[in-house]
Amino acid sequence: MQAQLFNNSKQETFIPEKVYICVDVDSFFAQCDSRKLGLDNSVPLVSVQWGQCVSVNYAARARGVKNWSTLPEALKAYPDVVVSHADTFKPGESISNPYNTDLGEKFKKHDRRTEKVSLEHYRAEAERIFSILEKYSDIVEKASFDEAFLDVTGSVIERYENRGGRWYGKMLGGCEFKPQSKHEILLQIGSEIAQEIRTELVNTLDYTCSAGISYNKMLCKLASSLNKPDGQAIICPRYVLEALKPVAIKKIRNFGRKIAEAFEEVGFQTLGQLRELNLQQTYQVIKDEKTAKWIYFRARGYDEEEVKEKEFASKSIMSSKLVRDVTTMKDLEVVINLVLTDLYTRLVKYYEKYKTVPRSLHLHYANKKWENAKIKSVGIDLKVNPDEFKSKIEEKAMSLISSVKELVFPCYSLAFSLRDFEKNDFDKFEFDLVSLR
Repeated sequence: MQAQLFNNSKQETFIPEKVYICVDVDSFFAQCDSRKLGLDNSVPLVSVQWGQCVSVNYAARARGVKNWSTLPEALKAYPDVVVSHADTFKPGESISNPYNTDLGEKFKKHDRRTEKVSLEHYRAEAERIFSILEKYSDIVEKASFDEAFLDVTGSVIERYENRGGRWYGKMLGGCEFKPQSKHEILLQIGSEIAQEIRTELVNTLDYTCSAGISYNKMLCKLASSLNKPDGQAIICPRYVLEALKPVAIKKIRNFGRKIAEAFEEVGFQTLGQLRELNLQQTYQVIKDEKTAKWIYFRARGYDEEEVKEKEFASKSIMSSKLVRDVTTMKDLEVVINLVLTDLYTRLVKYYEKYKTVPRSLHLHYANKKWENAKIKSVGIDLKVNPDEFKSKIEEKAMSLISSVKELVFPCYSLAFSLRDFEKNDFDKFEFDLVSLR
């Protein structure tokens, strides 16, 4: 159904009876490291990669440590914070089992030139978390390691006849109320399911998470960030405009930095302020009619994007390394070895789970100023025995490097990605010579 325009006092658009939940694990990398080290979440901890704090738990934040601070900045803010470096591996080494890693490795000095970060432990923990999420919905869209969207509409409809009468979580934009429509009842049941998910994650895996419950993807994502940590929030249709009013423009999913900056330049910081503009005035700021309409509707709570599982064809596996200024092929081969080891390890695990293979390999490289950032690709046939994956990938990767060897130096960043996944039916054709007649 075509959406109608909003005005500032009344919402007049069609609202589908959907119930979406966004689950966001609190300080995911830091929680993973805390669990691995046997520490409680009350112990201040930062997860570090090459001197950068990529994740800061809430106990450390309460003591002044900020996300994405450097390690010296973190130690200055709170000298007793636990510092946990991500696992790393060297050329020629296989990536270790994430549950058998020597914990001493997390505290030694690391050489960025000859080592690469391994995220296998975090991926393994994410798989455990997603296995629980998949119990609550047949439609789970993985957004990242630590975030997922669930379409629980079917589940809440099943519970509709035996519904309870309690809201779980913070009601954004208003107070708790007795549902007055079927859709409000469905959202209330959705809040119950979100609470159950969060309780099971804590009781089973000892991970806390935050959740957002609403009737579209944008709103449930926003709600998940507005009652953290270890909380949940709901955005209902009757309160949507009030709930969005104080929200910073930059917090809306997919708005991006440039959109926020464009409105900040003319004095608009929040969605409530942005809604003071009509469509024509919005266009005057953005200078693009399609984008102006898109912003106008989302500032008023409208989003038509559905929660759905990503198709195999859209899957991409990338491994990259920031290498500073590499100027010789000998040094670059060290980097290539690290990146391809990571890429191959991830492909094998993905294949074991989904039995799909990529059809193309892409090389990404750039200099320090990203002036010559380039992508070059080649087709790859991996409809073979998985034992041959590694040699096939290495052969194609080196052919790509050879084709750009005059352009790749000095190299600041290098990555390989696998794309265009499709089902691999190799297993169907396996047979032994004895049974062949």
